[in-house]
Amino acid sequence: MIARVCVRTLDEARAVMNKLYRYEQEPFLGNTEWFNKVCALAGYESGQPTRFWTVVIRIRNYVLGRPFNQFDTLFQRWGLNTAQRLTDSLNAGRAWMLYRGHGDDDAWANVSPSWTNSIVYALNNGRMTPLVIAPTCLSGNFDEANDCHAEAWLKAGEEKGGIGYFGASEASYSGYNDSLAAGTFMSYVDTLTYTFAQCTQWGKLFMLLAYPLPDQISEEELYMFNNFGDPELNIWSRTPQPLTVNHPATVLIGSFSFLVTVSIGTTPVSNAQVCVMSRQDTSVYYVGHTDATGQVVFNIATTLPGDSLYVTVTGRNLQPYLGSATTIAPNAPYVIYLKSEIDDSIGGNNDRLINPGENINLPT
Repeated sequence: MIARVCVRTLDEARAVMNKLYRYEQEPFLGNTEWFNKVCALAGYESGQPTRFWTVVIRIRNYVLGRPFNQFDTLFQRWGLNTAQRLTDSLNAGRAWMLYRGHGDDDAWANVSPSWTNSIVYALNNGRMTPLVIAPTCLSGNFDEANDCHAEAWLKAGEEKGGIGYFGASEASYSGYNDSLAAGTFMSYVDTLTYTFAQCTQWGKLFMLLAYPLPDQISEEELYMFNNFGDPELNIWSRTPQPLTVNHPATVLIGSFSFLVTVSIGTTPVSNAQVCVMSRQDTSVYYVGHTDATGQVVFNIATTLPGDSLYVTVTGRNLQPYLGSATTIAPNAPYVIYLKSEIDDSIGGNNDRLINPGENINLPT
C-alpha cells in the first residue's frame, strides 16, 4: 500500500514530514477532545434528493460511539454547508473529515461559497489535523501544474490543514464513491485496522462488494483514488496512550528467544503490533502481535556483534514506542543505554516531553 507526498521545495518537504512525524510521535494533547470527533459535510440535489447526504447519515449512525462521540453533519439540505461553519468546526479540532459532494481540482463545490485551496491555507486548527476522506471528482488531480485540493490540505502548514487525504485524480462516480466512504469508516470501527492505507484499502474492497469486478467503473475507481500522506500513519480516534515496553537490552550472537511485553501502566495491551529488525543484517526482520497477556516472543538469529535491533510497537490509539537492543558476542564487554529522563518542569510545561522552545535537563 502506497501514498503520495507532493512537494516542490525542500522547505515544503520539511514542513510536511515534520507534520506527519509529530502527529504520531508527539500527538497534540493540549485539547484531548478532538481525537474522537468527526466533521462531515454533504451536498444536496433536488433532482436526486438522496444523493450524498444519506450515506453520511448511514456512516454517522454506524460509527457514533464506536469510538467517535461527536459527528458534525453540515448538510446542504439544511443550509448548514457554509464555509464558515466548516472552518469553525475544523479550527475547534476534528480527527476525521468526511466530504460527500461535487469536487474540482482545487475546491469542494457543495460548500457555500466553494471550499477552495485558499480557505484551507487560512485554517487555524493548529496541530489538530484531520484525516480527510473525500470521495469526489478531481480533488486529487496531482497532474495539474498548481496544487490540487488534496495537496493543499497537506501543504497548508506544519501546524494546520490536514494530515492525509483520500481523493480521486479523475472524474468519479457517486454510488461507487458512497461505498468507498462507507467502507473506509466501517473498516476502522469493525476491524483491527488503524492505519490510513489499511482503512482506504478496505474502502475499495467494500466498493467491490457493491460493484464487483468485472466492472469498468469499479476498475477505474480502484486506480484513480489515491492516498496523500503517510500510508502507515496511525489515525487517532481516542486520546493516544503512552506505552510501557519491556524487552532485552542485549542479545547474544546466535539463535535466542526475544520477549517483548507491552502494557499501559500495569494493564497488558493485546493486539499491539511489534516489529524487531536489524540495523545492518537485513535477514533479521520480525513482525508479530501481542497476546492477551501483552506479550509476543520472537525466535531471533543474529550474526553481527555490535549491531542494533530496533524495536517498534504500534497500535490503535497507542503512542508508538521506539527502542533498541544491542547484539554482543558471548563473554565480551559492552556498553548499553540504560535510561534517561526529560525534566522540563522549569523551562517547559512539565509533560516530560521535549517540545519546541523548551529548555530541558536531560540526566542520564
